[in-house]
This record gives sequence, structure tokens and C-alpha cells, in this order.
Amino acid sequence: MSIGNLAKTAKVAALLAFLLPWVTFSCSGETFARASGLDLAIGQITVADINTGEPERETMSPVLPVLAAAILLAAGLVAGFVMTSRRKNAVMAAAAGLALASSFYGISTLEDEMVRQARESDTADSYGMSEGIARQIRVQEQAGYWFALAAMLSATVLAGAAASGMRLSRED
Repeated sequence: MSIGNLAKTAKVAALLAFLLPWVTFSCSGETFARASGLDLAIGQITVADINTGEPERETMSPVLPVLAAAILLAAGLVAGFVMTSRRKNAVMAAAAGLALASSFYGISTLEDEMVRQARESDTADSYGMSEGIARQIRVQEQAGYWFALAAMLSATVLAGAAASGMRLSRED
């Protein structure tokens, strides 16, 4: 297997990690919502019903950096299969690196974004809360998010190595 193929495998793993839980939302230590990377990208969140505790799907603003990361990963993966020159590995490395940075930025600013949206709304933001409540909400990263970042970092390093001409050594 070539380094370029390992980079493609890491990108597929990163894309699959978008299906795993990325974040939970809590207030006063009580988790009330969770979202996968895909949920964040398309603007969906699973919220526990206040009366029954049953999970309900709610609409929220898409987290655009997370959406951009998914698009970059998919575009880099397509480039890896479509392009034939050695530049494809450089494109794959750049796409994975930008996806990594975009995902990190999107999640690290999620709490601040919730407060900003609450402040800009007339009464309550799209999450149905005031700015004061939004300031008390904490976002905790989950294993799926960390796995996605690790896979994106792996894809970046491997595609960069392939772009530089590095090859796996073979011992017979």
C-alpha cells in the first residue's frame, strides 16, 4: 500500500467520524443536547425533551466551519482519485489540513457563537434561549471529534509525505 493510499484511508476515516458524537451541550452539569459532526454541519441537534427526557431533533444554525471541513475532506478525497499527477497528494494534504483547522475553529468557537446569536436576536436566539442562559452553556468535545481531528492530521501528514515523494520501504 502506498502512502497516498494511506492518506485516502485516513480521509475516509475522518469523513466517517462525522457520523460519531462530536459534542454535548450542558448547563449546570446536566447534559441536554448532543450532536455529531454531520448534525453540526447541517444544522441539527438532538435535544432531550424537558418533560419526558426523550430525544428530539431540533434545527439550529449550521456550524459553517464544520460544513466547510466536510466539503474539503470530500473534495480532497475526490482529487486523490481523479487527479493523476503528483500534485494530487499536495491537494489532498492542503484539503485535509484546511479541514482540520476549520473543524477545530468551528468547535472551539461554538460557545461564543451561541452567545453572539442570543445577543443579536430580539428576544431569544434560534436555540430558544436568552444571552444570559447561553453564557451558562458548556460545549464538551466527544470522542468522535477527537477521532476526526486525528484522522485529518494523519491524512495531512501522509498526503504531505506522498507529495514530497516519500515511499514506504519494502523488506523482502
